[in-house]
Amino acid sequence: MGILHILTFLFALFPFMSEARRREPEVNNMDTTDSSASVMVSLTDDNFATYLDDDTERPVLVSFCTSTPQCMEFTTMYRKLSEEILKNINLGNIENITGIVLAHCDISDNPVLVSRFEISRMPTLFYRKNGRAYMFNKKVSKNEIFNFVLYTHLEAEPLGLLTNPFGIVGEAKALKAFVYMNSRRLLPVISASTGLSPLMVLLTTIISGSILLLIVSFSINYLCI
Repeated sequence: MGILHILTFLFALFPFMSEARRREPEVNNMDTTDSSASVMVSLTDDNFATYLDDDTERPVLVSFCTSTPQCMEFTTMYRKLSEEILKNINLGNIENITGIVLAHCDISDNPVLVSRFEISRMPTLFYRKNGRAYMFNKKVSKNEIFNFVLYTHLEAEPLGLLTNPFGIVGEAKALKAFVYMNSRRLLPVISASTGLSPLMVLLTTIISGSILLLIVSFSINYLCI
């Protein structure tokens, strides 16, 4: 299996990823035609690229939970907090997070995002500001989260390049999960496109994915030297 096969496979996979990125986002709040507008959204496997990847400098607060009683209580609190933040922004009381995306993700329906952010406990919150990513590790309360967004995230250590779910490694994890979740649909199409057998497509997926992650890791380590 040569480099040509791997490159052919990646080119065959690209349209599927493009299709996923083109899907219309699900929005719970107001007009989003202005990218500088602050919005409250339900983040899903179908729309995450719009809010996480298209503008990497845009502030984002995203929470992950599910439908357990504890999470339902948290989700209600988080929605009220999001509405309060948006209200203060619109009144001009808060200026340093204008354009923020206040997102919530139900992990039971979005395995690609669960893989990208490596969710292992709930609720979990991540915050991106000025291109840096932070994980919320304080007591979960409306005041603590509000202060974290405005001030106390500066006291936390930003996530590194290899652990930042908003960065290129996070995108690679999302790609891996996307391929896995759509393997039954993708394998026959990619097999026909490349002339490889389904087994060879699977092996190529593993090898090309490993090569890409090695290249990414090597490049990040080189840049950090």
